[in-house]
Formats: sequence, C-alpha cells, structure tokens
Amino acid sequence: GGEGTMIHRREPCVLTTREHMAGVTAVTFSPDGTLFATTSDDASAKVYLASTGSVLCTLRGHADKVSAVAFSPDGALLLTGSFDNTLKLFDVSSGGERATLTGHTAPVLTASFSPNGTTVASGSADKTV
Repeated sequence: GGEGTMIHRREPCVLTTREHMAGVTAVTFSPDGTLFATTSDDASAKVYLASTGSVLCTLRGHADKVSAVAFSPDGALLLTGSFDNTLKLFDVSSGGERATLTGHTAPVLTASFSPNGTTVASGSADKTV
C-alpha cells in the first residue's frame, strides 16, 4: 500500500486514503454503502470497507490507467474501464477477474450497469457507447 489511511471523525466524516501509487481517477460506493471502490493511473482498482477505509482487495489486470468504475446493483461485481480500451468485470468477494470486454478503440472513460444488473454500458474517447 501507500502511506496508509486516516479517518477524520468530524461532521461530515472525511476519509483520506493513500493506497494507490498514482492519481485516483474515480470513486464509487456500493449500493448498500458498506464498500467503496477507487481506480487509479497505477492501472489498478481497489475495494475498501467504507467504515474503516481498510483495503479489502486490489484488482489488477488492466494494461494502462483505470478511469471508470461501477458496482453492480447487487454489489457482487465491479466493472472497471481503462485506457487500455477494455472493461473488466471483477468478483467483489474474491477479487477475481470474471471477464474482459473489448470493442473500444480508444480509452474507456465511463461505465455503468443497468438497474437490473444484466447489461453494462461504456463510453470511450473513440466517440462510441
């Protein structure tokens, strides 16, 4: 990890974490609010316990900076998008990679699950969705 985690207990509660080795590019909370995930220019994503800021897992597999992140509606999967032009699906509980999605010809800038969790959408610098 990086320089560790500090939790400031004041209103509103502020969490500062320095676990990535490069800039943080995106952050999102799980649907139930118990977890949050970050992506980074260090080509990784991390999942944290929201109450403490403890890193639960580091997700690797992208070949370039990771720029987008989304939890599935049930919180079981994490979708990441990268400057390597791919998206990856990870299992949140195990940290294992479930799938790599291809098709973009430029960096993926945003990604999302449908409300029922059966479809994903992504936007890219190649001007496609």
